[in-house]
Amino acid sequence: MQLIVEVVDAAVTSQSTLTVLLDPTDTCVINWGDGEVQYVTNEQPSIYTHTYSANGVYRASIINPIQRISFYGSVVLTHVLSWGNSPELARFPGYGMFEQCINLVGIPSVFPANLVLAVSMFSGCRNLGSIPIDLSGWDTTSIGNARSMFKGCISLGMHGPVGIRYWNLPYLSEASSMFEGCVSLNEPISWNLPSLAKVDYMFRSCSLLNSDISMQNMTSLSNIYAMFMDCIDLNGTINVDTAHAVSMRYMFYNCTSLNQDLAATMSFRKLGQGDVATRACSLEGFAGGTTKLTGAN
Repeated sequence: MQLIVEVVDAAVTSQSTLTVLLDPTDTCVINWGDGEVQYVTNEQPSIYTHTYSANGVYRASIINPIQRISFYGSVVLTHVLSWGNSPELARFPGYGMFEQCINLVGIPSVFPANLVLAVSMFSGCRNLGSIPIDLSGWDTTSIGNARSMFKGCISLGMHGPVGIRYWNLPYLSEASSMFEGCVSLNEPISWNLPSLAKVDYMFRSCSLLNSDISMQNMTSLSNIYAMFMDCIDLNGTINVDTAHAVSMRYMFYNCTSLNQDLAATMSFRKLGQGDVATRACSLEGFAGGTTKLTGAN
């Protein structure tokens, strides 16, 4: 495969360095885009850096990374132009692939096929979404763990919907903090999530989120903690399958605009009379608005 990124060096400073982290067992070729080429063998260190000596726009490419690749904290990286088309990409996880690349603004309209682990993939990319992006064509069917995938992407959704509404996520098991802190995000969601088990802080502090949310078939989910905490504008139709949930502590904590009968649209676990204490505990800090649960048993 050939993963291609674009770097912009606005000034020759100590920050004009592109960093690539690879698995120590990898063998690949790094073309830094300015005429310099580096051949990587598994006998060398796993962290590679390159400082650009002149202002300009460069297209760097990494040919055949096998296990893992990360550009963590590379402030000169602005675009991901291509994932490449080799199945080798599926063999390494997206752990922090572009984490803290604060000037990243552009990513492909397709997603790397068969990528399972997308943990912190774009976490801290605060300018991602500052120009319009379209993620509606992403093939997300293989993602199993998206913990903190877009955490802190404060510009995501700045120009309207980014195309996550109908993502297909049949194998997603963890989505904790997936969109936490995405303060510009406001897009309807209609997902089926039969494998989802963890949603802690999934949309925490998405302060502009006020769209209809439908998350169904969550048969693997028993504990919903602080899922929408601090979503202060939230009052769209909430249709979240909580039929298997034992605890929903702080699910809507500080959602101060929420004003609806959630039991009319959400499936709640039926608890017997002996479970009154469990029910009371599960609703601790449930909402900060005038939300009702008149239909819940």
